[in-house]
Amino acid sequence: MRIASVWTYGTANMAACWRALARQPGVAVKVFVELSRQPDTAYRPAEVLAGLDHRLVVAGEPLTAAGVQPDMQADIQAFAPDAMLILGWRSPLCRLAAESPAFAAIPKVIAFDMPFAWRLREL
Repeated sequence: MRIASVWTYGTANMAACWRALARQPGVAVKVFVELSRQPDTAYRPAEVLAGLDHRLVVAGEPLTAAGVQPDMQADIQAFAPDAMLILGWRSPLCRLAAESPAFAAIPKVIAFDMPFAWRLREL
């Protein structure tokens, strides 16, 4: 089984989960991570994602009208995932993965990292 994980940033905890998943027999994992361009951040993607098959996307790079790098959809399609894990809706990359007709037949698990607080905004 081939699993594409489309995420914004990617915590060390999540990277540990991806590594554990990738160690399972017959499972291939590729992580597509979108980063914002913040030069003062302490986040070190190379360190966090070390050992994982991954592709980094930096917000602000040349983008299509949909807000993603032109070759990103082709990269995901080339990986040919059997399933996708997608975090959120705020990043253009996550929206592309969730909404693109090119991925319509691929089962998806959509995750949201915002706790539910019973406010009108969340209903």
